[in-house]
This record gives sequence, C-alpha cells and structure tokens, in this order.
Amino acid sequence: MRGFLAAPLAKRVTLEIGYLEQHGFVRGGPDTNDHVATVGLSLNL
Repeated sequence: MRGFLAAPLAKRVTLEIGYLEQHGFVRGGPDTNDHVATVGLSLNL
C-alpha cells in the first residue's frame, strides 16, 4: 500500500507527505511488515 500527498504551504513552499507499507512473505517463518513514512519540504526559487 502506498499513499502520497502534496500541499502548498505558501506561494513557493510545498509540503510532501508519503507512506508505504510493504508485506513480505517468508517461507517457513513469520511474514514481515515494513512501514515507511516520509516528509519533504520543497522550496521553489
């Protein structure tokens, strides 16, 4: 599952937020879940 959102904060500033969940299937063991969150701030000059 993946999600992404970008929102302008000002005329030249943008906030970008993302989320990723990755499920791993492990043969002969417990499955794994990885969760990753990102936050980015962009400035256009």
